[in-house]
Amino acid sequence: MIQAMKPLKVLFVEDDPFDAELIQNSLVGFETVYASSLLEARQQLSASPDIVLCDLHLPDGTGLDLLVDIRQRGLPLPFILMTGAGDQRVAISAIRSGADDYLIKNAESLALLPQSMSNALKRFRRSKDRINRPLHVLYAEPNLYDIDLTREHLKQHAPYITIDVVREGRDVLKALDSSNSYDVLLFDFMLPDENALILTQELQRRPGFDLPIVFVTGHGNEEIVAEAMRLGIADYIVKHPGYLFELPPTLENVTGLHRLQRERSALAASEKRFRLLAENARDIVYRIELLPRRAFTYVSPSVTRLTGYTPEEHYADADLGDKIIHPEDRSKIVLDDAFFSKPVVMRWIRKDGSTLWTEQENVPVYDESGNLIALEGIARDITERKESEERLDFLAHYDPLTRLPNRWSLIEQIERRMKSVRDRGRQLTLLLLDLDRFKMINESLGHRSGDLLLQSASERLQRSIAADEVLARPGGDEFGILIESDNDPMTAEHRAFSIIDLMQTPFAFDQGLLYIGVSIGICSYPDAAANADELMRNAEAALYRAKDQGRNTYRLYTEDMTRKALDRLEIETLLREALANGELYLEYQPLVSVHSNAIFGAEALMRWKNPQRGVIRPDEFIPVAEESGMITRIGDFALLEACRSMKRLLDEGLPLRTIAVNISPRQFLLQDVVASVKKSLATTGLRPEFLELEITESALMQDPDQSLQTLLALRDLGIRLAIDDFGTGYSSLAHLKRFPLHKLKIDRSFIRDIPHDLDSEKIATTIVAMARGLELKVLAEGVETEDQRKFLEEHSCDFYQGYLCSPAVSAETLADLVKKQKR
Repeated sequence: MIQAMKPLKVLFVEDDPFDAELIQNSLVGFETVYASSLLEARQQLSASPDIVLCDLHLPDGTGLDLLVDIRQRGLPLPFILMTGAGDQRVAISAIRSGADDYLIKNAESLALLPQSMSNALKRFRRSKDRINRPLHVLYAEPNLYDIDLTREHLKQHAPYITIDVVREGRDVLKALDSSNSYDVLLFDFMLPDENALILTQELQRRPGFDLPIVFVTGHGNEEIVAEAMRLGIADYIVKHPGYLFELPPTLENVTGLHRLQRERSALAASEKRFRLLAENARDIVYRIELLPRRAFTYVSPSVTRLTGYTPEEHYADADLGDKIIHPEDRSKIVLDDAFFSKPVVMRWIRKDGSTLWTEQENVPVYDESGNLIALEGIARDITERKESEERLDFLAHYDPLTRLPNRWSLIEQIERRMKSVRDRGRQLTLLLLDLDRFKMINESLGHRSGDLLLQSASERLQRSIAADEVLARPGGDEFGILIESDNDPMTAEHRAFSIIDLMQTPFAFDQGLLYIGVSIGICSYPDAAANADELMRNAEAALYRAKDQGRNTYRLYTEDMTRKALDRLEIETLLREALANGELYLEYQPLVSVHSNAIFGAEALMRWKNPQRGVIRPDEFIPVAEESGMITRIGDFALLEACRSMKRLLDEGLPLRTIAVNISPRQFLLQDVVASVKKSLATTGLRPEFLELEITESALMQDPDQSLQTLLALRDLGIRLAIDDFGTGYSSLAHLKRFPLHKLKIDRSFIRDIPHDLDSEKIATTIVAMARGLELKVLAEGVETEDQRKFLEEHSCDFYQGYLCSPAVSAETLADLVKKQKR
């Protein structure tokens, strides 16, 4: 059985996410390996790519650094450099250093990317083939040090290149008289007896001289190089660090070009029309006589494959060429200088009615009197290119998953409508929506389910918007709705209410029903924003406020939100640095027996001291850590450090039996928390019976069946399990009975007003009674007064923590507290 050809593996290096997405979408049919920096690219070379596609500008270096690294390591990889407009000189330098091609990043280049890579591969293979053909160089260089460097470099990196060295200009003439085996001449500019310009002039006056010449110069010799190029030298190299890597490809290129020029000179003697036919057999080649009457005198057979019409049909119908042109493009046929000076792109209608995009190049034929008597031309099929351009244009303006306008299109719509609403005294309002819990669903059920959810949400929202409204997907799990209205602030709020209500209905999937909420940020122009960027930014700030205040709600933008959004962004940035810089640490709040007032353990609490901002409160950075995904790394650090501290305290002989560690919902649901616990225990040597994990009831109830399996695995390790902040979330007594729990923790909000608030007392006593029925221990959080402790003792609560005993303290201070109670 014939196996399918394995797709080429492309390593593409691009730090701009938008450009990376466009490139990824252009590489259909290729296996891709992605890197966003020079460091990542060097690491990804181990993935054995077939070709490298690299941006010039990278955050930690340049594409040229990667090229030099690849060539120095001798990796057999074709290399294409991508540049922006204006970087062509650097790109040409890369070609001279061994790159196989370069592309200027634009829609047309991306459309031709597969073909460019194919061409680069062919050039690379041809260059490898050339290595098998020896290249004989006559090198004129007076400096012995440079001679030795050059010989050693060629011996190591280009052994197929052999050099004969002379040190003066007159020796060049002697060498050429005695041998005709040289392929190229390489001259240092400054020779002892004459400079290389004079030597070049002298050689070019010699009969039969036909060898390419390459100059080697120092910096600051631009005028000399310019004069040498006017004399007709093939190329030049400037001495700089690494210039010897340019030498082999430069010598190969000039000899290859010289050989090609010879071939072209031979071909120039052939008649132009037949050369055109021979070189473009796949394209349609034609000749149309205009005088004395219009007629096709030649149409190549390829016309049948591309259009369905035969050459004979064209010969029989002189007007067929006009008839097959799309009616909207017929006006492009004007036989003037402009028509003949550049390619003409137009659509043809095939015989079966489908559309063929063509690019035509036409050459006028004149008689001796200067009359236009015929035209000869080539028409090539560019349908795939046009379709690629249309796809790229679509990707530049639309989200491919939902087919909604993307962020850039939304901003364009905002800018277009702003002037209109201002002139008419109306307002333009942006509602920015974020699907609550989407990241959790995407990571727990898989990206396929996440994509389906986004598509379903998009379809539901599309059915709800009016004809003059715009629905877009700016990115991620966000949607934007742009509405025009009179200056009535309630219009946007009513719209937000309707969207929240619309999204309450669950989404049906194979896994069952998925319930999500939606948080909405609202900002209006011109009241709260001056331009499109401000409208987007302020709507995002309002969205963050809605998410911070409980989700499944909306908030209107106010000026203080911008400050808070910037503060949140700063905290996220600093938090990433804090993880690397060791700014996070733990403090320990004692766990106390209600009856004996004895400290039997502690709860580990995360703290952060930043060098610039000082101590940052947990309620400021923990939500940011949850939202950004950093909570799993922070949680792993807390677990390991708490186990290490507990082991140290036990080794000191302190009578402690519990160290309690909070597990975030994200850790519990998405991370292999069992493996993380095993690793921390094994690393520190702490026995499992001393570790207690605290999990919120809301986290347990998101997926009760999976939660049960995880809890059972933790219990089998010997870990103790507690429900944190009990009473503040949603839970089911039926599920609580199934879970292998040891303790309930009463949230501090139910303890704060005891003994002065009857409702708080009733809630606390009910929780204690329920825990007793489930054979669970009970711990009360936030106990600050002796009256509260006595109330808990009277109602059979087991343990407490709070300022009545001590705030959270260092491990050393905790040890002192325990030692004092022993005395």
